[in-house]
Order: sequence, then C-alpha cells, then structure tokens
Amino acid sequence: MGWNIYSIMKLGAYPLIFLLAVLFLEGNANSYPTPVDFDGTLIRWNITKESPDITYEVSADDADDIDFYAHLVFTSASLWNDVPTSYFNFVRAEEGTTAQVTIELSSSFADPTAAGYSKFDEVTDKNEPVHCKIVVAQDPAYSYDSFGKTILHELGHCVGLGHSIIPQAIMSYYLEENTFDLDTDDKAAISRLYPVDGSKPKLPPGCSVGSDVYHENNQMLSFLNLFFLLVPILVVSFLSRRTSL
Repeated sequence: MGWNIYSIMKLGAYPLIFLLAVLFLEGNANSYPTPVDFDGTLIRWNITKESPDITYEVSADDADDIDFYAHLVFTSASLWNDVPTSYFNFVRAEEGTTAQVTIELSSSFADPTAAGYSKFDEVTDKNEPVHCKIVVAQDPAYSYDSFGKTILHELGHCVGLGHSIIPQAIMSYYLEENTFDLDTDDKAAISRLYPVDGSKPKLPPGCSVGSDVYHENNQMLSFLNLFFLLVPILVVSFLSRRTSL
C-alpha cells in the first residue's frame, strides 16, 4: 500500500480524536455551557459594590393580592441577594419613589406557554437597564410554590440573566425539575455579572462548576459534542478507502 495524504491523515487522526474525546469528557464538568438564548450581550445594571441596590415594587389588579404575595416576593428577592459571591441587592422601593423593577400580578394575563414574562422596557443608549417590567399570571391553577418559582425566575431575568440549560437551575426554561431556590448555576451566573470582589463583570453564560450537577444533566450535550469530534475521522476514513479502490 502506497503512502498518500489520506493515509497519513488517517494515522494521525485516530490518536488525536481519542485524545480530544478524553479531554472533553474529563473537563466538561467544569466548563461553562452556553444557555439556549445567549446572544453574547452583557446586560447589567450600572451598580457597584458600594452602591448595589435595585428597587422593586409590586402592583396587582386587586390591592389585597399585594399584601398576600408580599412575603413571597420578598423571599424571592432575598434569595438573589443572599448569594455570597455577588453584591447585587434587591430592596423594596419606598412609597413615593420610582422603582427600577415593577412586578405586576395580573389576572388578565393569559398565555398557554408561559406563567409570566419580563423585559427591560427602558434602557440607556449604552444598553444599561433603567427599568424592568415583570408580569406574572394570577391563575388559580398555579400552586403557591409554582407562583414563587415564576417570580424568582423572572427576577433573575431582571438581574440580567438569560435561560440556563441546567434543569435544576431556577433560570431553566422549564420549572419542573427545579425548586424554589437557586442552583449552583444561578449563583455562578449572578456572581459573574456582579462579582463581590468588585472585579470586572463577565458574561453570565449558564455555568455549573460541580461535576455532579453538570454531568448528570448534560449527557446528551456531551454525546453531541463527541459526535462532532468524530466526524473528521469518519471523513478521513471514507476518503482513504475511496483512494485505495
């Protein structure tokens, strides 16, 4: 058999692909997977460690609902505030002041695909948030826990976070496998936007620093990446066989 470029590539590709696959599977647990709606844009409030407060208010179609859900909203905000590696801090706006985040409890909002939504409805010319609006459906079919997870999730968007690919994260698209709490992924993401040491903010892609969290929930992602690593060797093998014919 004569030597040609395909046979040389074939011999070199096998150990290279094997090495890449081993390194990928070994190091994948500590990587930063990109959330499904991540577009590379850093959106964060113009706050500092010395002045970390973002104010919020609650409005509702029925004024009695404000008092009923006040503690749940406060607890949701506190979960984001209590991340020790982040300086971000939600505080309830004082009466007569303009809040930066408005949480609307709406009995008229009806969307079969969502329990609520949030958006930065006012930003500066530098794309810095000025106001964030949250609308949460008051549906009798939702449990108190589900309602709480929706508020916690939407507050995360108002922090500046996108959706996570980690099912246990509160910022996951689906609120089925998570609880009314923040996951490692959520805490790492807010800590990148508002690092407690005052260092330069970084993009907050979904992140899971624990191998047990990342690996268990992203096996399909691992297999897909491994597949694309193996594509070159399959192409080389095909071309080398055609050459030998």
